[in-house]
Amino acid sequence: MRAIREGFEALARGLSSGDTSHLAEMHVMTSGLKVLVSTTAIQDLETVRRSMGGGTGAARLPVWGGYQRRYEGENFVLDQQVLRAALKTFRALIRLVADQPSLFSTTPPRAAASLSPSSYYLRLLLDKQLVRPELGPDSWTHPATAILLLEWCAALLLHEATQTLAAPEGTATQRISRAVTEVFVAARVGEMIGGLSKTLKQREAALVEKVYILYLLTTIESALVDLLSFGLFRAMPTSDPPRSRDPTRALRLAIATLCGELLPQAVGLSDAFGFSDWELDSALGVYDGNVYETLWARAQEEPLNQTEVTEAYEASIRPMLLRGQSMAATKPKL
Repeated sequence: MRAIREGFEALARGLSSGDTSHLAEMHVMTSGLKVLVSTTAIQDLETVRRSMGGGTGAARLPVWGGYQRRYEGENFVLDQQVLRAALKTFRALIRLVADQPSLFSTTPPRAAASLSPSSYYLRLLLDKQLVRPELGPDSWTHPATAILLLEWCAALLLHEATQTLAAPEGTATQRISRAVTEVFVAARVGEMIGGLSKTLKQREAALVEKVYILYLLTTIESALVDLLSFGLFRAMPTSDPPRSRDPTRALRLAIATLCGELLPQAVGLSDAFGFSDWELDSALGVYDGNVYETLWARAQEEPLNQTEVTEAYEASIRPMLLRGQSMAATKPKL
């Protein structure tokens, strides 16, 4: 990710001159991303396995993903570090409000400009004139709405944690860590959407934008428990049948619509990720396109096909066939 690379470059420049101000920010970002990427990769690899028949398909990818997760060392302590950093930033903002109220008298507050990329969502708790997004069927075509919704979720989750520190929830640490990290990623996705027209042709840019929006919407779908808990979804009755009381129906319909629009481009989009033949471990999707030739070559490598007549045939199958022929040749008594 470009933001991480730029962050490491800024950190390296600072450390060379004795400046460690970027160290904490980079630690928080990498800790959260380590957990989010590892968890999401394993879940999505399972989806790939199931969609390819369950017992086969890209066999090496799940194994590779599992081992990578082990040596990377992602664990619950990283979630705690993300939460601790978020609480520290929030408390520092509260002290700043008390010491320099003039920084918060403007709209948007001038103090928001001092927030780091990983804590920019906290501006929502500073500006009293900000309102939660109004959601309708058309909301899900706008990336900014999806990003703002995720920012509200992270901000309200953290605010709730500060108010209930005396009696914390069992899963609050993991939920806040994930929400904070997802907001950081979502904001970067928004930036990438904004720059598509500069790097891609119109048709390709529109297609990739749909992929990015699909990511944002599925991220929102995975956070529905917290979004509904804080009232960020409100039921909006529809005029067209079937009528539904589910406030999340428009979101799920938007996801289904995007999947349908992207399906005809699935092969090209999959190829765009540049998976190697070794990773795919399949005759389908090989780099040179020789599917049938690869299928034939793999069939020849099977142990059962090493000889014209397998040993199992002589030992087990032929005796059964001969016995069947003998029984069929026996004349009935009647």
